[in-house]
Amino acid sequence: MQSLHPKTFRVPKSRLLKRRSIKTQPTTLILTDGKMGDLAQCRGVAAQLSEPADIQEQVVTPNWLTRLPLPNMPLSAVDRQQDFFARDPDIIIASGRRTIPYLKAFADNAAKKAFTVFLKDPRHARKSFDFIWAPEHDGLSGANVFSTLTAPHIYSTDVLEAAKAAAIKRHNLNGQPVTGVILGGNSGTVDWDGLMSVSFAAPLAQIDPTHKVLVTASRRTPGNLLNAVKLALEHHDSWFWDGEGENPYGEILGAAQDLIVTGDSHNMVSEAVASTASVNVFRPKGLHKKLIGFLDALETSGQIRSLLGGLELQERQALNATPEIAAEIMRRMNFRA
Repeated sequence: MQSLHPKTFRVPKSRLLKRRSIKTQPTTLILTDGKMGDLAQCRGVAAQLSEPADIQEQVVTPNWLTRLPLPNMPLSAVDRQQDFFARDPDIIIASGRRTIPYLKAFADNAAKKAFTVFLKDPRHARKSFDFIWAPEHDGLSGANVFSTLTAPHIYSTDVLEAAKAAAIKRHNLNGQPVTGVILGGNSGTVDWDGLMSVSFAAPLAQIDPTHKVLVTASRRTPGNLLNAVKLALEHHDSWFWDGEGENPYGEILGAAQDLIVTGDSHNMVSEAVASTASVNVFRPKGLHKKLIGFLDALETSGQIRSLLGGLELQERQALNATPEIAAEIMRRMNFRA
């Protein structure tokens, strides 16, 4: 994904943190173990809170003791010596199990006053953090918990507009309508075998032949799924990302009037509905019941359609929970101050 910093939402200056003498926007430190899914969520929320120059990112590299998946595992003496502990940000946003001991160390340090945020359910040390965002389908509750249907991400209106302009330039579209195909892949519960790949790809042959079809795959996409899509689109004006350079994922989200998405990723579907495109989702067999509930809620509200129901365009409003999450963080920070 592109390392873009959305700027469509800014907390009014009157609501900014007053507990310290800080600049107009608070400073933010992002902690992840480098996984792009976690990093994208953190970046999305951070960009709503701070200016790009006031955001720092840190990939944690815990030693073997800190990596042990034990509840309330404290940081080892070695890990406590890492340089970034000398920083004193206003907000720390973390995601990923391996970041929990680090965020907890900041939260437990009385000399530090950072507001600690964890994205997704940490499963332990929940009471240690000032704010936890979790998707509604997790059913997590608590005084410090805030939930939304869709996940946070970087794809604000401004980011999507810039990505659309890049797609128009890259593909010389000149007004040609675009259908975007976004492929996930195998997961802990989903196995894209040949039959399921063909079931997904078959409706793609019905895409309007006047459309430019832009296709991007993920690291999880198996060869049989990608090959089935290529076969279904062999008579269309189609373009497949070859894996070289930056993933054009954002460009496809921004440029497409119609999106076709595999429903095996909460993040991917959340990002798709942040656009104004018609969103058609294919539900592979084996989806976790939480993901099924998430897709059911979006379908009931008219945000998505089943791919198997046809490819008719739908009118819908963009759905983006990221500004709502950022506003709630600022509200709680001011309340605590």
